[in-house]
Amino acid sequence: MEIIYLDCEFCIKKFTKGIPELIDIGEQDLEQNILDILPEEDCAVWTENIKKAKHGERVFRRVKNKGRYLMVEILPNKNNGTISEYIVLVQKIHG
Repeated sequence: MEIIYLDCEFCIKKFTKGIPELIDIGEQDLEQNILDILPEEDCAVWTENIKKAKHGERVFRRVKNKGRYLMVEILPNKNNGTISEYIVLVQKIHG
């Protein structure tokens, strides 16, 4: 399982070392909004997921990226009732 940490505006704060193998994200993308750096064909799915997460919903879905299937879970992290960051769990799956 790999992790991407996003701030409340969905900018990438940090990620675990296995993320670049699964998603096109690298050190050069730190502080960038995740939607600005993902390939266009992936943005529609991510945009839908992010809208749900903005409303405090936990998002859990299978996505295809780089020719492989991934299970992606977006967890809003609240501090005093306000979303302060998002934790994105990414796991490679088969099929």
